[in-house]
Amino acid sequence: MPVAVYCRVSSEEQAERGTIEIQKEFAAKYVDLYQLEVFDYYCDDGISGTIPVEARPEGSRLFRDAKEKKFDTILFYKIDRLGRKVRVILNAVHDLEELGVSIRSMTEPLETETPTGRFMLTSLAGISELERDTILSRMWAGSQRAARLGNWLGGIVPFGYQNDEWIAEKNTWAFRNSNRSCNRCCSNTGRSRNSDRE
Repeated sequence: MPVAVYCRVSSEEQAERGTIEIQKEFAAKYVDLYQLEVFDYYCDDGISGTIPVEARPEGSRLFRDAKEKKFDTILFYKIDRLGRKVRVILNAVHDLEELGVSIRSMTEPLETETPTGRFMLTSLAGISELERDTILSRMWAGSQRAARLGNWLGGIVPFGYQNDEWIAEKNTWAFRNSNRSCNRCCSNTGRSRNSDRE
C-alpha cells in the first residue's frame, strides 16, 4: 500500500526560503531508498505546529484521505513537523492509528507498536514543545531588550510616527535629485550654481 508524506513549515519566512522543499527532497530520496510508493505529498506552508493537524488545510485533506484508506503510513521529516505541542502530536498519532494509519519519522528512530516506542514518541513530542517554548522565550527576551534600548521592533509604523531609516533614505534621494535638477537647470541657462551668490 502507498505511503503519504507530510511536510510543514511554521512561518512565511521559512516558506519563502524553501524549507518545505528541503523536506520534500529528503522524502523523495527516502522513498527511493526504501522503494516506497507515494500516494501524495501534504504540505502546510506557514502553518503553526500548535494548530491541531486536522485543523490545518493540508492536514484536514490528509485525514480525509486516511479515512478513505488511500495509504497506510505517513512519513514526515521529524516529529516536530507533525506538531509543536505534546497534545497536538499525541492526539494526531492516536487519531491516525484509530484509522489504521501508522506514522514514521524519516530522521528519528520512532515506532509506536511497543511500550518503549510509545515512550520515545512522548519524549520526542515533549522535546519539540520544549524547543518551541525556548525559542519563543529567547525571542521575547531579545525584543524586550531591543525595546529598552529604544530600537525599532519592526511592523507598521504607528500613525503620527516616522521610521528614521526611511526618512534618511528618502532625504538622501531628494538631495541627490535636487542637485541633479540644479545642475541641469544651470547647464541649460549657461549660469554656474554659485552665480546668484556672487
